[in-house]
Amino acid sequence: MTDTERTHRMAITQDQSDIDKVTGDLASAIDVAKLTINTARTAIEETKSSIDVTKEAIKDAEASIDQMKTAIDVAAKKSKL
Repeated sequence: MTDTERTHRMAITQDQSDIDKVTGDLASAIDVAKLTINTARTAIEETKSSIDVTKEAIKDAEASIDQMKTAIDVAAKKSKL
């Protein structure tokens, strides 16, 4: 094997090594992106659930306010009697 062939072979080996490293780095970046997306999806679902719970709490509070209004009206009518 000549020096030129040896140099070319070493360059090809180095290029393949560089390609393998970049491919591995990209695969890692893709894995991190997938994890980030899944985390975001989980956060969205938890937020939706929290919103639903808050809506129910608001409904309960509104019902309680209506009951208090009724109690005040009844008390006002009784005090007029």
